[in-house]
Amino acid sequence: MRGERGRASIIAMILLAGVPGTALAAAYTFTPVDVPFAGVTETDANGVNNSGQIVGVYFDASGGHAFLDSGGMVSTIVVPFAGATFSAANGINNAGFIVGKYSDADGLHGFVGSGGNFNPIDVPFDGVTGTFASGINSAGKIVGHFFDNTGEHGFVEEGGSFSAIDVPFAGATATEAKGINSAGKIVGTYNDKNGTHGFLDTGGMFIPIDVPFTGVLNTFAEGINDSGQIVGFYSVGTAIHGFLDSAGAFTAIDVPFADPGTSSAAGINDLGQIVGAYGKGGQGHGFLADPAVVPEPASLLLLAFALTAFVVHRSLKLAETLDFNVVDEIPATYRDQGPYCLNQTERPRPLQEAVG
Repeated sequence: MRGERGRASIIAMILLAGVPGTALAAAYTFTPVDVPFAGVTETDANGVNNSGQIVGVYFDASGGHAFLDSGGMVSTIVVPFAGATFSAANGINNAGFIVGKYSDADGLHGFVGSGGNFNPIDVPFDGVTGTFASGINSAGKIVGHFFDNTGEHGFVEEGGSFSAIDVPFAGATATEAKGINSAGKIVGTYNDKNGTHGFLDTGGMFIPIDVPFTGVLNTFAEGINDSGQIVGFYSVGTAIHGFLDSAGAFTAIDVPFADPGTSSAAGINDLGQIVGAYGKGGQGHGFLADPAVVPEPASLLLLAFALTAFVVHRSLKLAETLDFNVVDEIPATYRDQGPYCLNQTERPRPLQEAVG
């Protein structure tokens, strides 16, 4: 019955083309994010929550301004502090609380709030000269970094209590905490004599993050979701590229319509949506990358085995019903001429003739 088994395998492969797999791999659909106000010269998307709300910063002739994009409705986030000038929104949690930074005559400050009600964030340690707020999780824990006379340090804030974060590796300097998930895992960056590296802080246990691609000089870890997926960007020469780190498996994130070497990823939500920035024609734009599911090769292989077995069984039943003259029934004289080698008078009858 070899002829029917071969035919069954072909049928199985045809059927596979229209059958989804059970395991899924991520591909992305990229959409530009551009603040639509007159005079805007650049948009950066920095954070996204599970509702798809996006925060970031846009630039015009007067400087940088924080924004919120909620379902395509874009609004400027007005930081309501006297003398506030530059502002940028860096993160948003699922309750809609936004963190970011702003500047005034006294320097740089963080902020947190929602619905137009914002509070400043200033790390209260001695000698602090500036504070940046970068990420906020579902419990309201905030991470960021601050400056003092010894350099740059990360921080985590919960309920008004601040703790410094300094990567404990030999030679590490300039720690910045960038993102935090619901489990309290924190990602960020630090420097040493070899360049910039990412890190993952799990309850005080630090792991370095370095994109393992050829030629990578620096790695910046920017965001983490509740599945532990990490996004950021890396540099190769003067080019930058976004990345996704899923349990140590790294994927480059490059916006397909961007100028080469201008893509960076900044935030990821629990649905796997990624936001970031890219360049095109000398102008900066934000992007939203929506994951699309496609069958994994391993899933297709397993499904192929199952479908092949099913189709073989059905084909054998059909062959018995129709009394096909299949290869095993061909006289040896003809089989000796080679596999499936039949003369013109001994070919199996077409299906329509057999049925008729």
